[in-house]
Amino acid sequence: MKKHLLIYLILFTLKITAQDIVMPMNEEQKICFSGVVDIPEKSQQKLYSAAKEYILLNYTARDFPTILDEVNERIYVKGTFKAHLRKYAFPIFFHSTVYDLIYTYKIYFKDNKYKYEITDMILTRKTNAKIKGYYWGNGISSASIKDGEVIKTDLEKMYKVKRYRQKWNKLFFMVETEVSNEVARFNKALQKEDKSKDW
Repeated sequence: MKKHLLIYLILFTLKITAQDIVMPMNEEQKICFSGVVDIPEKSQQKLYSAAKEYILLNYTARDFPTILDEVNERIYVKGTFKAHLRKYAFPIFFHSTVYDLIYTYKIYFKDNKYKYEITDMILTRKTNAKIKGYYWGNGISSASIKDGEVIKTDLEKMYKVKRYRQKWNKLFFMVETEVSNEVARFNKALQKEDKSKDW
């Protein structure tokens, strides 16, 4: 059983590695997932209120400000998810590097429908802290710690270069999957009936 599971994991990883993931691009040639979703019998205000509740419960403003524009019925929020990527193709035995993918979520509302855009994707990684030791002689020593640096890369720059697109195609697959899941969760929240006053 374990042998079959190992073979499956290897084949699945190789399949992802071989895929050529096509990312949606907007007019500015930026990666942008977008769509218009119809929700009958839901006013603009009700859609906005449901979306606002979802954003406040699922996103944090600790690092990024959230724009809740009730007058113009729009919401802008920064989101992030973690991507664990290994240097080699095989899914086990190798240490993985943790990346943070930061994105902008823009949502607009009208009666019976809303529009979403997920774009401005930036890949970040924090390097390990470095410890340096010094020996001054006569039994005297000291040490200093240099904090790790945050390295930022626009996802579009990686995607537009073919060799990077092939090298990082597992990352693009993960982005596509994560965005799809988030859009589904958000849409489910807006479809749900508001029963907050039924008590």
